[in-house]
Amino acid sequence: MSIYCTFGSIDDERERPRSRQKPIHYNGSHVLPLNTDEHRGSVDLAYIPAHITQGRRKRPEDGKFWPWLRLDVAAENMSAGECVILTREQVQKLRNSLDWWLNHSA
Repeated sequence: MSIYCTFGSIDDERERPRSRQKPIHYNGSHVLPLNTDEHRGSVDLAYIPAHITQGRRKRPEDGKFWPWLRLDVAAENMSAGECVILTREQVQKLRNSLDWWLNHSA
């Protein structure tokens, strides 16, 4: 049983018209992507809720999440991909970078 709660998935079958919610397949750094390119794979975010303690001090059931965020990226749908754990500070840096990009993209 995982201690993580997945949210913010980019691959949700319920949300998409055929394959449009999946990420665009990466064809290499020499290829300019198109929205019409093949869509496959997934990106998932997951957090650890407050009630998970594994022998640590008791925490309130509705308290703040633990300060780590799991980021999973899979190139193919339903296959194991790469996974990293981010600290709060790293999540803030990622958020700031994403906000900067959103403000500078068309």
